[in-house]
Amino acid sequence: MRTGRRDRELWQDHNTYIEHLSPIVKTNFSPLVLAGDFNQRLPRQRQPLDSYKLIVAALQDLKIHTEGFGDPALIDHIATTREFGMTSLRSISRDLEGTRLSDHDGVTAAFEIAGVA
Repeated sequence: MRTGRRDRELWQDHNTYIEHLSPIVKTNFSPLVLAGDFNQRLPRQRQPLDSYKLIVAALQDLKIHTEGFGDPALIDHIATTREFGMTSLRSISRDLEGTRLSDHDGVTAAFEIAGVA
């Protein structure tokens, strides 16, 4: 099933967003937590290779704590600058007591920041 705007190629809007996100992430905000629906499995599974390469390049200076986490692997991710150390990571099921809450699983995490007591 195809969703989204019909006047765009598949992944076009996603790639445009990542292209605009990249310079923002690279402006050395620190500390930085970037969390949300990345709409891609990391490492790459079925998404287009060019879309995967764009997101990897955009986030190359961040630690993607959710990469490879979940079964199936998540499309919601948490990435941070290096001073964050993850202390816990837990998936949130898309289903609760037989009710579908979302079209994909979510995630929660707890962190420590280096040098902060």
